[in-house]
Amino acid sequence: MKHNERVEKVTEATRMVFLDESIADDWLHSYNSLLNAKPVELLCSDEGMSKVLLVLSRIQHGVYS
Repeated sequence: MKHNERVEKVTEATRMVFLDESIADDWLHSYNSLLNAKPVELLCSDEGMSKVLLVLSRIQHGVYS
């Protein structure tokens, strides 16, 4: 998957989880201790994208992240 496709997919997923574009964008660009990076920084690879999507899934399902 190309970088811009990963960014688009994760951005859409983030906005669905947070239900607010501004909050979603803030989350993507803020340091996340579980990821040990800003989520947007991990979107250069499919593996990084998978890690970000896993954290988003945990948040969506109420698992402490």
